[in-house]
Amino acid sequence: MKAGASQNSGADLRAAVILAAALVLLFALRLVRIPVSPAVAALSLIVFMILVSLYVLSGVPGLRRRLRGLLREQPRRLWLLPAGLWTLSLIYGGLTGQFDLYLVAGGLIYCAVPCLLIERLRSAEPQLGILDLVVIIYLWFPVEFGWVPDLSVPPLGGMINYYHIAALILLITLYLVVRNLPDVGFTYRLRGPDIRTAIHSTLLFLPLALILGFPTGFIALNPRPPGLAEMAAALLAVYFFTGLPEELLFRGVIHNLIERRLLRAGRSRTTALIVSSIVFGLSHGNNNDAPFLEIPLGPLGVWRAPWVYMILATLAGFFYGWTYIKTRRVTAAALVHALVDWLWGMFFHA
Repeated sequence: MKAGASQNSGADLRAAVILAAALVLLFALRLVRIPVSPAVAALSLIVFMILVSLYVLSGVPGLRRRLRGLLREQPRRLWLLPAGLWTLSLIYGGLTGQFDLYLVAGGLIYCAVPCLLIERLRSAEPQLGILDLVVIIYLWFPVEFGWVPDLSVPPLGGMINYYHIAALILLITLYLVVRNLPDVGFTYRLRGPDIRTAIHSTLLFLPLALILGFPTGFIALNPRPPGLAEMAAALLAVYFFTGLPEELLFRGVIHNLIERRLLRAGRSRTTALIVSSIVFGLSHGNNNDAPFLEIPLGPLGVWRAPWVYMILATLAGFFYGWTYIKTRRVTAAALVHALVDWLWGMFFHA
């Protein structure tokens, strides 16, 4: 390994360890306010540390390359991940009173099926195909619609769902390691131009959001924004548990696969950006945020489409995607996403 690459890998690893430690500290500070026993609190902290470490450390390209090499040598090692995630969920669920048959069967099926499908795609060209769509939908929809086992960490307070983080770990492993999608840019080493592009995108989107949001009654000013400490903690949490997960899915995987397919068909990156932005907007069609547009769907009933939310999400997706194309760093797109959601939560409300 060249000296420059080694230094970059070390910088990525140091950044990941610091970020993981900050998230664990934030979790611990919130955990002490929740009325659970010391044993449950300690167990919840350990489980959170394991999940967050797997998630955050996957942002180190050198570690992903090493894992990719190990899986090439022995492909069956991939099954250690779903087996480990499922087993840990059973242990935690059993010790915290959340154990049920759906956790056993639902957790096993959710973890195992995408790995079975990826086995058939291991040597295929990483472009959008039917099996890729199946895997993406399989990982995404159960989280989006609440079909994954309801395993809360900790059992009270609803801080995180175990399987939401497990889904993210599976997505990263299956697509950034096994499928080896190129140009995803999952690295914490954001350069000055990356940060400037992210801030620029945020500032371009905000006026559009305000122009559409205020007249329609979709948003209003928050008369009592929180204090600085809470704002800082919220920004870190929003980045890692909303911005980065959604950008890994929509820009890192979906946009990348769409872009590769359209470029091979002679289309432009702009076309891929528009298509992925529309997909991102439509993905918000199940949100319960007024105003609504009632669209009859025949025997399926009436779809109460949150049209303002969907338009704003499409516009936001365009700027997230534009940031990704400009920087080729999914973490820069996630910064725009986090800033938008953070400003929304701190200073505005629906």
